[in-house]
Amino acid sequence: MATEGNFKHPDTGVRLGHSGFDNGWVNKYLPEVDITCILDIGSFDGGDSIRFNQWYPEAKVYSIEAAPINFEVLTRNLVNRESVELFNLAFSNTNGKLVLNQLVNSSLESYGMVMGSLYENIQSKISQHGMSFIETVEVQSITFDSFCEKNNITNVDVAHVDIEGASYAMVCGMNKVLPKLIYTEQQGPQWYVGDHATNEDLHELLDSKGYTLVETFPNDFLYVHKDYLNAT
Repeated sequence: MATEGNFKHPDTGVRLGHSGFDNGWVNKYLPEVDITCILDIGSFDGGDSIRFNQWYPEAKVYSIEAAPINFEVLTRNLVNRESVELFNLAFSNTNGKLVLNQLVNSSLESYGMVMGSLYENIQSKISQHGMSFIETVEVQSITFDSFCEKNNITNVDVAHVDIEGASYAMVCGMNKVLPKLIYTEQQGPQWYVGDHATNEDLHELLDSKGYTLVETFPNDFLYVHKDYLNAT
């Protein structure tokens, strides 16, 4: 889930959530790449999509959010941005319908938004972090490959992923179009009920697809595909 920061909507002045993504990493790891396609997966209120649009005005940004209530907010925040396309979808390893678990805390509730996860959360962790469960909702799920095929995407420069523990499942469905750079939250298996993928599982899966872990942060990872890492 994106965290609130000092970034404000350039038109309305409303404070928006955003991740710790730094476009300096693109300059560092993809110095020779002309950024033309960005997937913001789990875009919450659109704060990161707007930042990408400002940094790379010539690029196409695909802003993807699973939770219907968040998608309404996202739609309002990204109105009239022609190079940003919006999708109310959950990325996973399957195509079809899945259940999204929705949580709130006082901050989210005041903004009329939720934290959505495809996985059931451990109750003790929910309470520890001041969250409460409100409801489940059925959402449309799609694989990375299917999304790219449906939208005629043959190249992804940056995949910015914040999907509450589903990064591993998303990468399972990512085989035909491999982003040059992936920024994703850590798996956090201690949050979820049942046998859930670990950070090590995610590292091994991405390594098998040609990625190197280049940066580790308290809550996130940055990977670069070896084809481009070797060129820097």
